[in-house]
Amino acid sequence: MSDKKADGHSVALAVVALFAGILIGIVGAGVYSVDDSVVTTDESVEGISETQARYQITLNAHFQANALKASSAAQAVYEERSDSDLAVEALEQSSEDIATTLAVVYGDDMGDEFLDLWEGYNSSFIDYVEYARDGEQDNMLDAEVSLEEHVENTAEFLAEITELEVETLEVILMEYNQNLLQSLNAYAAGNFEESYRLQRESLAEMRSFSDVLGEGIVDTNPDHF
Repeated sequence: MSDKKADGHSVALAVVALFAGILIGIVGAGVYSVDDSVVTTDESVEGISETQARYQITLNAHFQANALKASSAAQAVYEERSDSDLAVEALEQSSEDIATTLAVVYGDDMGDEFLDLWEGYNSSFIDYVEYARDGEQDNMLDAEVSLEEHVENTAEFLAEITELEVETLEVILMEYNQNLLQSLNAYAAGNFEESYRLQRESLAEMRSFSDVLGEGIVDTNPDHF
């Protein structure tokens, strides 16, 4: 590995560790207080139950962790590092965490259906990374098409169970997908600063997505919250 790439790798690990620490802190710190049905964070939020607040925080953390682990796996696979298999396994486990969170409300079958869809997306993403590493431009284009199809199918599935507009979910996921791909491309070109900027954008998209999704879940399943 070149000195430049090694430096980029070190920065990558530091960024991932930083964001992971933030996510763990959000989940573990209990940074909200409960007064009957009202939850207060650093900003006053009225009319939100403790159950809803905890569920939304968990959903946000798992989706953002998934975005981080996708970027981490991409870099490991692209560089053919010895820990690449472990990085991909961590991404798979993260996807299972999201599915488990959905299954709390919708049951195991729905959770498994989401997992199949999202694992398909992640698999196509890792394929894209490998094609990019090997310079297989035609296969990269095919993988991009596959990724967009997975996004569409996932958005349709989640829209159906939450009664949200499919276009709303699809637009956010497409933005996430583009940021993820562009982040890898920037990393491959040695433009690490741009790559990490796009990683932050992908995290923001995942946060927006989980916020919208969580609201739909709560609205259509009031008895759970």
